[in-house]
Amino acid sequence: MPRRPNPPVAYPKSKAIATITTALSAIIFKLPDGIYKEILLVMVGLLAYFVYHVFVLVKRFALSEMAHWVSLAFTERKVYRYIRELTIEYHAPDTSPERLAEIKCEMKRYRDQLAQKRFENLSR
Repeated sequence: MPRRPNPPVAYPKSKAIATITTALSAIIFKLPDGIYKEILLVMVGLLAYFVYHVFVLVKRFALSEMAHWVSLAFTERKVYRYIRELTIEYHAPDTSPERLAEIKCEMKRYRDQLAQKRFENLSR
């Protein structure tokens, strides 16, 4: 009989803050005795709350930036690959003049699209 799955955590934020509080308390207990240790132990819950929210903000910002960076890198790679194929076809001796004009137009269009994508990435 398969094992019953654990129920979802009712308050994941509270659990995360409690874990951070425990970790910070363990670190603070390693400090030498004194007033600073006592102050930090009193404020450990507040510190954990701030650490949690700073981590959430940094994670959200980093993931959104990474998504945009990966999207731009993927687009650049595809465009450069296609432009390279068009350049090879452009320099082929048996390409007709009509096709040469089409290739020039396509290369310009793809370069413009890449420039537009870069501009959108910068202006966000």
